[in-house]
Amino acid sequence: MDNIEKLLNQIIGSQNETNIRLERIEKKLDAVNHQTANLTEFRTEANMKLDKIGENIDFLKHKEFVNEQDIFSIKKRIQVV
Repeated sequence: MDNIEKLLNQIIGSQNETNIRLERIEKKLDAVNHQTANLTEFRTEANMKLDKIGENIDFLKHKEFVNEQDIFSIKKRIQVV
């Protein structure tokens, strides 16, 4: 009977250790999930900012083209006069 009690106590101790490890794993997993959510949010914000920068560059290129056309027209008129 003593052997059975010792064995049962060992099993219970092992189960308690397993539960403690499982709790640690769950805490780590929660931390990883939180970090992943933060990184996903950061990525989304970064992509939105990059898209806006791209739109601004496109606008500036267009504006430069229009200005170059205007300068060309003005130079052409000056040469005629």
